[in-house]
Amino acid sequence: MGIDKLWRWLAEVTGVGSDSPAPATTEERFQLGLRRVAGWLLLGLTVSLACVYTQWTEQPRLAVLWAFAFYASSFLIGFLFGIPKVLQGDAPAASGRSGLRINTNLEQVSDWLVKILVGLGLTELKQVPAHIYRAAAYVAPSLYLPAKAQLSTARIHAVGAIVVFFSILGFLTGYLVTRLLLGSLFRDADERTISHREQAELQEGTQAPADPELRPNMRMSAQAQSAANKIADLSITAAQREGIPPEALAAAKLSAGRFAEALECYEEAVRLAPADPGLRLKYAIALRQASRPVKESVRQLVEASSSASSAAASAELRLQIYVYLTFFALYLPRPESFEMALKYGEEYLKGSRPISSADLYLNMACAYGQRAQYNKSKGAPVDDDRLRAIEALKEMLALDPSKRMHARELLAPTPEQISAGENDLAVFRGDPAFEALLS
Repeated sequence: MGIDKLWRWLAEVTGVGSDSPAPATTEERFQLGLRRVAGWLLLGLTVSLACVYTQWTEQPRLAVLWAFAFYASSFLIGFLFGIPKVLQGDAPAASGRSGLRINTNLEQVSDWLVKILVGLGLTELKQVPAHIYRAAAYVAPSLYLPAKAQLSTARIHAVGAIVVFFSILGFLTGYLVTRLLLGSLFRDADERTISHREQAELQEGTQAPADPELRPNMRMSAQAQSAANKIADLSITAAQREGIPPEALAAAKLSAGRFAEALECYEEAVRLAPADPGLRLKYAIALRQASRPVKESVRQLVEASSSASSAAASAELRLQIYVYLTFFALYLPRPESFEMALKYGEEYLKGSRPISSADLYLNMACAYGQRAQYNKSKGAPVDDDRLRAIEALKEMLALDPSKRMHARELLAPTPEQISAGENDLAVFRGDPAFEALLS
């Protein structure tokens, strides 16, 4: 019975003869692959140490100790090679923030050590066998009985096998563990260093505007605008000959106000990289700036949200996608508008490590307002939507009190705003709780 359980466990961790169903999602495939890589490494180390202990009859404990020593030393080298790259020194933050920098001392040290090790390895490549032999000759006397003063070449070669095997196994283990496991832990730790204040700065600078008239994501200097205008004159084919990717060409044409040409460039960019969530976000914004039907932007953002969940997208990018998605969805015909806004807003808030966003909560409050207005017209109760809208507005104000004015306009819109559809909270007008909250 115990042997059967052992075989089943070995089949599960190594994948050999396993009858487990194939994973359905990218995350499940990654987790399965991670378990199997760990299983093979653990199995290899255990079997190797067992062989050394059982076959080395003279000093088995010392043999295992030396094997561990070479394994640990090489593990450290593999760790140095596998440390992931993050923002360094004076490099600008990828998200556009200026204040946040992640401490990369370990990465910089590992980078220098790796360069030194590679340089030494290349210059001393011919001497590697001799170095291995000297290491084995140094270790060998401790693994044989003192009476045998003269060590044969065969015995030194046997010790050399331990040196080579456990060094290679340690390097592979160190690299794979760092690359597959510690890399994601480093990324999670870096994301956790973002303070609430920095999140607010991020939202002010890079998040979706809670306004139907979209603004460009960044302001260009006069020099950058001049360069963009020159690039905007190129066709897609000419830009490709110059080494300019379609995405960059699209941004240049967009800044020059050439919306139709910019959309053609974004279409080509999306065709080349359909799983890039950031690219689809930019495409969705460009579609709205070009006054295309809002449904086209929503379609791109739905694809972006799906890609962001399966790809290694940053937490900031995921937030931008969902803020824009819930915002644009509000301009769809009802009831599709509030159904989509609430679906994807709740999906984000229930996801992995969401970043708090005043814009997202305002969009959710507007969706609850739309649904209350729709249910009221059908004679259905609106109490649940009323309470949810109040909670969403409270969260919004806790994150960014400056949003109160805009929410107030949605609660008590002017005739012009009503005709423009900017009246999502008007159904609650006159409600004491809303009046007190937004006064």
